[in-house]
Amino acid sequence: MLRNYLAVDLRGYANPYYAHVASTVRGAGDLYAVEVCDGPYAKRKALLKAEHPDFVIARGGDLSHNRKLLEDPDIAVMSRPYPLDDTLAKIARDNNVLLELCFADVRAASGYARSRMLQSLMRTVSVARKRSVPLVLTSGATDEYSLVTPRELAAFGTVLGLDPCEAKAAVTTVPRTFFQGMVR
Repeated sequence: MLRNYLAVDLRGYANPYYAHVASTVRGAGDLYAVEVCDGPYAKRKALLKAEHPDFVIARGGDLSHNRKLLEDPDIAVMSRPYPLDDTLAKIARDNNVLLELCFADVRAASGYARSRMLQSLMRTVSVARKRSVPLVLTSGATDEYSLVTPRELAAFGTVLGLDPCEAKAAVTTVPRTFFQGMVR
């Protein structure tokens, strides 16, 4: 069995399962990402200027918040993109923003909250597939005990409604293309 699947984790912990790993902790991966949350635009710009990240991950919220983030040219990856509608999917596609579906969020939830989260993720996958928006499946691992293999992420993608080829691409091809674009 292969140890290195040539997969890329855009939010994870450096490990032998992935060829490349991006992390929100400086020096922990091949690329450094900053995650921005709620806050004024000027504050976000100041943070990006001070941190000098390789790319920016934005945490989603409600529809209006998601729209503002998707229209921002600094944002490369939208984390927790739900709720997602057709208009937001078109904006994400036009601005080349990747939609991140993070396994750690599902693992952390339980009971009714997990079922609602899975339902939202399935709706997001459905809209993203309909509008040809690139999806990325990430582990969200913060240490070696929360690692998820690329095969487990691909299986997670099939649970969410991706066909097996799309799920594998969401772990390998799509993030690798993004990674290569960031390195150049």
